[in-house]
Amino acid sequence: MQLSEYTSFDATALAGLIAEGSTTVTELLDVAQEACLAVNPEINAVVEVYDDPRVPEPIDTDAMFAGVPFLMKDFGAHEHGRRQWMGSRAVGDELTGTESALARRFRETGLISIGRTATCEFAITATVETARFGATRNPWDPRRTAGGSSGGAAAA
Repeated sequence: MQLSEYTSFDATALAGLIAEGSTTVTELLDVAQEACLAVNPEINAVVEVYDDPRVPEPIDTDAMFAGVPFLMKDFGAHEHGRRQWMGSRAVGDELTGTESALARRFRETGLISIGRTATCEFAITATVETARFGATRNPWDPRRTAGGSSGGAAAA
């Protein structure tokens, strides 16, 4: 699947393509990671793209979003064994020892986390401009920043 084709689908449609066999989970993961790496240098929306997305074996084909790539916000919902910086230099590089209830629910719907999106420091300011990662830019007008604590997700 080409990036231009991928961006024309929402999560429900992508899950449908997997279910009908028109594409594979691996193909979607590859193009989603490619998309992140292609746009991130300009907009700085993604703080980490995983080299090793955790793909369940076998895929639960009954899950609503079975095999659909997903970016997790770098605050709140955390995955076991992954970092969570919360937009702050004060947080180290330690790996989390637990999985949050929200991350588990995302996983149970079939979503596959491929990385984490930028957030303002500790999710408490109106724009995503951190000392740790810099500013997240609005993809429609890169002279502007992305607003809100979920600015990275919005920009991505």
